[in-house]
Formats: sequence, structure tokens, C-alpha cells
Amino acid sequence: MDSITIYICTYHEEDNINGCINSIKRNGYDNIVIIDASKNENTRNRAEEVSVKVFKAPKGLAGQRQVAIDDCNSEYLMFVDADDRLGKNCIDTLLQELNENHYDAIQASVRVLNPKTYWEKGMDANLNYCINSLGKTNMLGRPAIYKTSILKEVGMDVSFNGIGNEDAALSIKIESFGGVQGKGSGASYRYHPSSFKENLKAWKKYGLGDAQLIKQYPKKFYNILVHLLYVYPIKRSLYYLINGEVKYVAYPILSSLIRFYYMIKGLIIWK
Repeated sequence: MDSITIYICTYHEEDNINGCINSIKRNGYDNIVIIDASKNENTRNRAEEVSVKVFKAPKGLAGQRQVAIDDCNSEYLMFVDADDRLGKNCIDTLLQELNENHYDAIQASVRVLNPKTYWEKGMDANLNYCINSLGKTNMLGRPAIYKTSILKEVGMDVSFNGIGNEDAALSIKIESFGGVQGKGSGASYRYHPSSFKENLKAWKKYGLGDAQLIKQYPKKFYNILVHLLYVYPIKRSLYYLINGEVKYVAYPILSSLIRFYYMIKGLIIWK
């Protein structure tokens, strides 16, 4: 079990962190490290109460993850968000699939935890019918397990601190390095923004992150346009219709249009 270290990067997650830690421990793993950027010690105190090591770091997810990469000495490194709740045997399943398929990194299959509002159910349909496809991919989210060796080679792109799309930037770097990425069947459940206002904030962040991706990796410009103008509003909407989720079709359409708007705005601002 010491072959993997699980890192949780946090910012004021004192009310959320123990649920995440407990889900990891229920998987049979306790080699957990918190990389905390909170302005107070509340998250640290909650984690240390359950014997979890905590490092302090400046705020910025990419930078916090780089601290984790620099610290890790185990064969595998797993990034889990405080909002994630790993399902039964998630870690063992992902490790087995990573090795069987000769992946360098693998993402869990993710669903929304207890979806109740329109926006939570819309995202859950997106995950269930559009994102959770098993096999090779060139884009990972989280939670995900990586071979530590490839993370040491590529590192995080800290220019994404405070912008978003840190996962996408890391996947691009792994792809450029020749790494093989995949999606596995180990299940995880995540708290998702429940209101339109909260989703709007997230889409704005992703749109600005898309602009930063284009700025940093211009070869991905076409792929991002296809994703925002075809995959999300058309292809994914079709999947919703095929699976009887007609009333949630507004979710992929709105998310794509709003992300596209903020992507263009970001490109103009940073021109």
C-alpha cells in the first residue's frame, strides 16, 4: 500500500475534508497528504485530527500539485479533490486497470454525489452518458492515478494557477511526452455546484482556462473549438436525447456557449 500516495490539494475545506479522507481510508489506503493553501489552520487541524500529514503551500492548484509531485517518493501518485468521495475498491480497480492496459495515468469514472437540482442532474447525465467511456483518452480529469515517474518528468504548468484547466494542461504535457492515458471503471462521486449561479462561475473559469490552453498550446486551438462548438452542444446533446434526458439538454448547450464566450474574452484580454 506504500506504493501509492494520495494527495488532496485544499483551500478552506475544513467542512469537507474529512468526508474525502474517510472515503480514501475505506478503500484501504491511509498514505494521504494534504497540500493546504488556506488562510487559516482549520483544514490542517481537521486533517491532523485523523492523522493525515499536511503541508502548507501558496494558493494555486497547479502550484499545489507541483508541491505534491516534488514530495512524492512512491511508485504511484493519486490526485483527489476534497469534493470527491471514492467508491468501494476505486483505488484497487484503477491500479489494476492502469497496469493491465499499460497506462501512465488513469482517471476514475465520476458521477455527481446525490444529484437533486436541475444543474446537478444535468451534469450527472453529462458524466454518465458522455464522459465515462472506458479506454484510452488524451484528456484526464480527477480523481486520477499517475505513475510518479512521468509526473516528475513533465511537471505541472503553473501558468494555470488561478485560471483553471490544470488537468487539461497536464494531460497535454503527458501526451506530448508520449504517455498513455486512460479512463477506468473505478467509481468516484463528486459534489457539484447546485445552482445556475455556481455553474456560471465554473463555466467562466473553464472558458478562461480554454483561452490559456490556446495561449500556451496553440496546436490545440482547433481541438478546443471542436469541443466547444460541436462536441458539447451537438454531440453530447444527442446523447442526452438518445438516453431520454431531454429536459437536461440545456446543460451541455449553455455550458458550451458560456465557455466559448469567456474563451474569446480571455483571448482578447491576453492578446
